[in-house]
Amino acid sequence: MSKESKYRAMTNELVAIINESVKDGKGLPWRRTWTKEGVASFPFNYVSMRPYSGINTLVLWCAASRKGYSSMAWLTMRQVNELGGSVIKGEKATQCIYVKPIFEADESNDDSEKVNRTLIKYYHLFNTEQCTGLAAGADLCHKTGSIDFDSMLEMYQTSKITYVFGTDKPAYRVFSDTIQMPREEVFDSKDDYIAVFAHELIHSTGHSTRLDRNLTGTSTEYTNEDYAFEELIAELGSAYLCTELNVVSSIQNHASYLQSWLKALDNDEKFIFKAAAAAQKAVSHITQYSLTVESTGDGLLTA
Repeated sequence: MSKESKYRAMTNELVAIINESVKDGKGLPWRRTWTKEGVASFPFNYVSMRPYSGINTLVLWCAASRKGYSSMAWLTMRQVNELGGSVIKGEKATQCIYVKPIFEADESNDDSEKVNRTLIKYYHLFNTEQCTGLAAGADLCHKTGSIDFDSMLEMYQTSKITYVFGTDKPAYRVFSDTIQMPREEVFDSKDDYIAVFAHELIHSTGHSTRLDRNLTGTSTEYTNEDYAFEELIAELGSAYLCTELNVVSSIQNHASYLQSWLKALDNDEKFIFKAAAAAQKAVSHITQYSLTVESTGDGLLTA
């Protein structure tokens, strides 16, 4: 199977899971990021305890949601065997992707400039609930909830952003670099308030003084797909950030964007891969303003 067709196969699988989840009234599958212990968790490797990131976070969250797993621990067939376990008969693995940029000297160029190419590999993981006889391992990849949200907001203001509270609806205003938020008491819970705030925080990372994404909706070159792309970055980024904060919210921010996302996914098989990578980068940017947690990084982790 070619690289392009594998991108398409993974995208089609995610689209099917999204449609199933929304149709069944469960909302977006990456919003179910909690474990049976009631603690938010990133998918992680059962042996190394390293959390997966980027598109792999999304793929594994979706797989867990679809199959009803409460565990966020995953491992390769080789690791299953090394731990003396076995995969339950009939269980199928979930495909993930490993992406690594490689810089090589161009021998045809006298200046020996570096040429960038991308190494892409696919590998397969099993959830611990698909296995039996495994040696004891970790329940969680790392402690989530160690970031103090209010302290992070205060430190993030050093990037010159402004917060305005008491507005009718949440929004990020790119030209004034301002986040507008209703007051906390109008939300059903503190977690819902943080989840909505996180969405706007992710948008704000796209400002030209930060990660410089295309946010200018007044531009003649700004398309509906650009808008859908930025909203998907904010949706995924807020899910990632809420997991870092150990926030489990009932807020579903997808209704008005779902069809535009599905259309874009149909047109561009790498759309969700690029959005997931940008969302991971946005979360890493924000969490650097917290002194209590180490950033999860931008790359995709191997098993």
